[in-house]
Amino acid sequence: MVPRTAATLPFLGLLSALAAANACSASSSPSPSTVPAGNDGGGAEDDGELAATDAGQQGSGSGGGSAVDAAVEAATVAEGGADLALNDDFEADSAGGPPSATLWSLVNLAGCGGGSFAIVVDTSQAHSGTKSVKVSGGDSCGPLMVNTSAFAKIAGPDVYTRVYVRMPMATNLTHTPMIMLGLTATNAGTGSLDQANTLQLWPRTLGSANDLFWQTTDGNTLPQANEQAGSTSTPLAGDTWTCIETHTSSAGSGTLETWVSGTRVDGISFIGGTTVVMPGVNDQWHSMPWAPKNLGLGWIVFSGPTLSLWFDDVAIAASRIGCD
Repeated sequence: MVPRTAATLPFLGLLSALAAANACSASSSPSPSTVPAGNDGGGAEDDGELAATDAGQQGSGSGGGSAVDAAVEAATVAEGGADLALNDDFEADSAGGPPSATLWSLVNLAGCGGGSFAIVVDTSQAHSGTKSVKVSGGDSCGPLMVNTSAFAKIAGPDVYTRVYVRMPMATNLTHTPMIMLGLTATNAGTGSLDQANTLQLWPRTLGSANDLFWQTTDGNTLPQANEQAGSTSTPLAGDTWTCIETHTSSAGSGTLETWVSGTRVDGISFIGGTTVVMPGVNDQWHSMPWAPKNLGLGWIVFSGPTLSLWFDDVAIAASRIGCD
């Protein structure tokens, strides 16, 4: 679910919006809804509409909306990422079947060949509602669910994603991507994942923790694969839902930011020309303008165990979405 973003609006900015609205004539006609049409939403609720409605309900309560309603609603949408290019909670999909074919392409369900993997809508776990997507896998080819359509709706250089993930307690995770941003249209093909053209986020076992890492090729990881560097990241907890947000930008020298449970994690964030380069921690990371073409969710195993994990409340936007 998208958070009620009026709560995150800067306090003075909200007061200014309310003051300006109260100065308007009481006879002003109500403004049309600022909630965009055409969200790529597969779920039963439109989170953008919910956020705007929640803000509007604080107004007059009659007459179709007041100037105060309109000001709060417009500020809320601008601040909180209600403009969702993708918004899927899987509630509209049939349990036991695949996620929406309109939104998701399923890639390499048999892995590299002969595997018995699956991507199905499941009711045993859910972050919101009663359903999520369960992924059981995998090997270096799959399985993977990929959304491409949302990226065509984002005109600017910035892409934000929000994914809730739940995975079991696991060890010996050496290279197992679960959230992937494809940098080419064909990064998810019929063979092994094209690592050089894919930003891969995954938990890596270092010592007693499964710390989150970004990677393209084996020589390009953020942070580096050692316990000192891993301490700048954060572990992915087992057997609980975790909100993971990402931000990439094709502007400047490249931006890659990551939030876990609403907190920005420095060890898996890097802004070219701004982030301090630390030897042995992030100095091997090759920052560049990142322009993802698709979002992939799955369990790709280059080295590590086969297991099942769940994804829910997946969203893509041109501004930060936030966790609920």
